[in-house]
Amino acid sequence: MRAYSATCSKWIRLSCFVSLAGLTCGARDDHVEPLFSVSDGEELWHGTKVIVDHSVERHRTKDAERLLTSGAPIATRIPSIAVKDTMATKAPVREAVVVMTKKLDNSCLSRRLLALTRSVSSEEHPRHVWLLHDKMCPPQDTVMTSDLVAAGLRIAPQPDAPGWPSFAGGYHSGNSKPAFLKFALRHAEYEFFWHLEDDVFYTGSWYVFFDNVWNSSNGSADLIAAMNHQHKGWNWFRYCRVLGEPCVSNHRAMLQSLWPAARYSRRFASELAESLSSKSTYGHHEAVTASFCAASPAWCSMVTLQQIGVFGAAGVGAFQDKKKMSLEHISALRPPYHVETNRIYHPVKCEASARSGDVALQYAHQANSTEIS
Repeated sequence: MRAYSATCSKWIRLSCFVSLAGLTCGARDDHVEPLFSVSDGEELWHGTKVIVDHSVERHRTKDAERLLTSGAPIATRIPSIAVKDTMATKAPVREAVVVMTKKLDNSCLSRRLLALTRSVSSEEHPRHVWLLHDKMCPPQDTVMTSDLVAAGLRIAPQPDAPGWPSFAGGYHSGNSKPAFLKFALRHAEYEFFWHLEDDVFYTGSWYVFFDNVWNSSNGSADLIAAMNHQHKGWNWFRYCRVLGEPCVSNHRAMLQSLWPAARYSRRFASELAESLSSKSTYGHHEAVTASFCAASPAWCSMVTLQQIGVFGAAGVGAFQDKKKMSLEHISALRPPYHVETNRIYHPVKCEASARSGDVALQYAHQANSTEIS
């Protein structure tokens, strides 16, 4: 993901309400109570204000589409409004899946988000999906946004990042990693937080991936990520300390933790944020993360992420040209040199194939297929 420095167009201060009766725009109805509170300073952004009721979702979406395409004025900013998910479930929502992006500005990304949101939960493990965008780049396409909100996606600007420049990672990552940790600190309603970059692709129904990770870790691991063993001279280890000691230690494995798809417990986020703020921990997030957990054996446990197809770092080595980073291209870079089902791939860029949004929807709804055309 690139640094989030571009300036986007200003917000329009209108609001809309979608219901079974239709859609109206204009001043916000102050008598409508938010469906759950939003932390101070955080706004949940919707193209429309939608109460999600899965039992009437199809009818509501069709009504909204008719009105949204009729030329009526549409809102682009709604402060402090949340989505209520009324889908019956016996299990509490313990995991938030947080997608980090600069901006939502194309149908390819929208369809990939739709595939994720529609297939993220199982009966045993319901989950909420959040999209955090650059606060200077709120979504502008309200038809696209309303469809995603109707499916259950929660949309908000990324919180202002704390002052952890070394952890952020510089140009390639911007401030998305510190912003993600700040988001986790604000949302005590969840126990675990998935960090997903917007170019992660899963060849199946997402709940299969998340449930398998939950079951393999017994649901309790503080850190779940793809990890590489690094040598002592790795560049990021030179500027890395955890809890006041060098990241490189004779009694500690030297691990690089990859963030494109990774899960963190609320305690991990809290402990790491506190240590970063006190400056007893600093360094690039890929060097710090696993070392921090390894240095905290009394409470921290970590598990290596499985179900990986090809998992590369965008902008490094063979993964530098966005226009080449299609699912087919990156899958051919490493054994078995073809796309496998129920595997995580990164980076898969919409710039390389706008069709990847449609393919994601096919995988999400045809998880048992062995081949997607």
